[in-house]
Amino acid sequence: MCDHKYENTVYKSHLIYASINGHKDCVNAEIAAGTSIDLNDYYGETALMLASQYGKIDCINALIAAGASIDLKDNEGKTALMWASRYGYIDCVNALIAAGANIYDILEKYANDKKISIKDAKIELQNIAKPWRQKQLNGFIQGVSESVNCNSALLKLNYDNSPLRIIMGLL
Repeated sequence: MCDHKYENTVYKSHLIYASINGHKDCVNAEIAAGTSIDLNDYYGETALMLASQYGKIDCINALIAAGASIDLKDNEGKTALMWASRYGYIDCVNALIAAGANIYDILEKYANDKKISIKDAKIELQNIAKPWRQKQLNGFIQGVSESVNCNSALLKLNYDNSPLRIIMGLL
């Protein structure tokens, strides 16, 4: 077992705490000790989701290698891929997509949250793309482009080219 301690009971396990803090050795030790890899916290977030939120690629790789469920959703319906792309962690997005993460969940969640059709969600997302979201969207676009062997330079964000239109075109 790892000797890092967690104080907040929200985390529920050393595995979740180690994943948040990037302690890959502790993650591996917890997995070897039989800790439930898909255990979730108070918010329904698993170790994989939390490692994705904090950009802890080594922990993500260890969790994926150990068989973590990639497309589980938290209490808000967000997946590990959604969290990694939200914060622009390109390497995390790449690892999750390479491991088979469902890229359609992002579009589906938006449509469901807005109570609109998938078609309308695509149009609306294309229209609301903002420059301040560039870092987050770049992470997702970079991951998608590398996963489908596209030239990411063609997907570079700019003011005239809606990043979400590119994403939706790949879907």
